[in-house]
Amino acid sequence: PTKDEIAATPPEEQPEIVEAADAAPAPLSGAAKGLAFTVFEGLGTLPAADVAQQLRGLSETDKPRLARLGLRFGVETVYLPDLLKPAQIELRALLWNLYHAEDGVFHAPPVAGRVTIDAVEGVPDEFWLACGYRRLGGRVMRVDMVERVAFVVRNVAREGQFRINEEMLSLAGATREQMAAMLMDLNCKVVGEEPDEDPEKPPIQIFERIRRQRPAGGQQRSRREEGGKSRSARNADRKSQGKPGRKGGGPKRGQQDRPQNFTAKSREPDPDSPFAVLAGLKLKS
Repeated sequence: PTKDEIAATPPEEQPEIVEAADAAPAPLSGAAKGLAFTVFEGLGTLPAADVAQQLRGLSETDKPRLARLGLRFGVETVYLPDLLKPAQIELRALLWNLYHAEDGVFHAPPVAGRVTIDAVEGVPDEFWLACGYRRLGGRVMRVDMVERVAFVVRNVAREGQFRINEEMLSLAGATREQMAAMLMDLNCKVVGEEPDEDPEKPPIQIFERIRRQRPAGGQQRSRREEGGKSRSARNADRKSQGKPGRKGGGPKRGQQDRPQNFTAKSREPDPDSPFAVLAGLKLKS
């Protein structure tokens, strides 16, 4: 073909490049689905202590997937941050009031934009939690701010005893007396006092975080108690309970059914065996 014919011929169409679809993500486990349903029932907020067993049952892929879906795993609370906006909080309060309808009683949510308010007498803690807030002492605080305050408390409590500092007061928007009551609901206790530099002010309280201790399992405890005995004593205990003894404590293999006066009979060698022939050759030599 001439140059003109080559120029007039359109180039061959390139095949369409089809990108391989990403592999389908692994399905959520039963514990993750149960947790999601519980969050749905709680209108987006749950105390972490109430779902501790479900959290322990999550697989390695469950938490990242739930986090990508918008669920936040706090130390104090499991919640959906997108439902902590003013419009969503008002809707949550309305839904809670409609479900828990009481004659002539309607609990109002906190004013839009307020992260901490004084607790209102007669309002149950369940209402505040359904709105995305939590009562600490005499104050009601939004759950994301509760996580921030609890984080500061955990940091200062790592060294043992601690005192209320300005960072806690600033985050909580509370006085020292109010903050002391809030710390009680954050698993802390008063362990002492010290005088303030100003004699007219009340003494400064010293706090300590209560460590949650897990009880040891019964099986491990029984093994530790049994470990203090000698092997013969443990075997004797097992025999008295009808249990077989440990290795080496019973009769040898093949001797269980032998009578006490059993003696092994001597056997004459087989004359046709190769060993008998070999023995005869040695005698002749």
